[in-house]
Parts: sequence; structure tokens; C-alpha cells
Amino acid sequence: MIKKTAAASTVPPDRREALLSGVTADPFSILGAHPIQLEEGPGVSIRACLPGAQSVAVLLPGNPKEVRAAEIDPRGFFEAVIPGTHEFKPHRLKVEFQAGHTSTFYDSYSFSPVISEYDLYLFNQGNHYDIYEKLGSHPWRHQEVNGVLFAVWAPSAARVSLIGDFNQWDGRRHQMRSRGSSGVWEIFVPHLGPGLLYKYEIMTRDGTILLKSDPFAFFMEQRPKTAAYP
Repeated sequence: MIKKTAAASTVPPDRREALLSGVTADPFSILGAHPIQLEEGPGVSIRACLPGAQSVAVLLPGNPKEVRAAEIDPRGFFEAVIPGTHEFKPHRLKVEFQAGHTSTFYDSYSFSPVISEYDLYLFNQGNHYDIYEKLGSHPWRHQEVNGVLFAVWAPSAARVSLIGDFNQWDGRRHQMRSRGSSGVWEIFVPHLGPGLLYKYEIMTRDGTILLKSDPFAFFMEQRPKTAAYP
């Protein structure tokens, strides 16, 4: 039986603040689905960062009921706490935005990494001769869901975000996964397709924000514009 969520969060305030301020290097450790221990036993916490959202509901695979997420922070942090054990499969979010429209889409943070450890090993060795098939942006099918894989090499970055028309160019919406010492950052965005403009928002170690074109993009806007598209 699914309980309604409470306004309290399972994420410490300092970690939420780092995420909402765009200074965390590991958003996947906060967002998405995570096992937790409740007083009555095991549970799952599902978290989302959606600036501009008015309400959020979680749609679990194989469950017709919506799980209402509590608004933890008015800047767009939501959390649903569900008791019991669950399979960690990609889930969808039903989001009502302040502009008045509602959208349902798969949560990018509920997917596992795409680029394999072997790919990263070859890349670090300088022997991955087909790395252009992974870096850049590529229409992709991952965990039985269609979307686009975005990946960029930014070894000195403190944080990298995907920004574009699809998220109002807001670097808090699609903060990317760091693949450790490889310097590669990636994110699979399931609700996207070819033709949408994007760039990378990179935060340097000293806090400087840079907007960068994708050096591995196959398609770019006509000069002097510099955004890419899958």
C-alpha cells in the first residue's frame, strides 16, 4: 500500500542546496530512485529537481496509481517516499508546470550509465578509435526506451549540465553524470529526439560558468550561432 509523502526530506539540506545551486558534481547520487530505511522497514525515495514545476507525481512501472511527490523546496525539489521493496526500473514523472501545462516523461535520473567501463578504459588509453560514436549526441535506445545520449569530455569541470530549448536553457534541469577519472560526463535524456538545439553549461573549479558548443556534434547551427543538435 502506497502512503502519501510527507514534507520532510530524506536528503540533508546541504546536499539539496548544492544541487539547487548547481554546484554538485554527483547529481545522480541525489536524484532518481534510492533505497532508504523507514521505521516500518525498507523503502524507496524518488527525487526530482524540476524548477518551474507546480506539482509532481511518480508513475512506477506496472503500477497504475500515481504517487504524489511532496514539494520540499519551492525552487523545484520534489520527493516521493514509498514503503516496501521495488525493482529499480526507469520510472516516469507527471509534472504540472506553473505555466499551466502538464507533461509526462521518463526521468533521466532513473537510468543507468550508457557508456561502458571498457569504452572509458580504451578512451583513457588513447585507443578508442570510434569514440565519436559515444561522445557528442546520438539518438539511442537504452533500457528499452528511446532517447538521446549526450556525452562530453571535460576533465577539469566541477559540474557539467546539458542545456537547450527543451529545458529553458536552465543548467539545474539536466546536470550530467561524472564518469570519474575518465573526465567524461554523460546523460541519457529519454524524452528527446533529433533536431533540438543544445549546448553544455560547464562550471569550472573556481565557480566560473562557461557555455560551450559540443566538439563532437555532427550537426551545428549556421554561423555565427554555435548551438548543436542531434
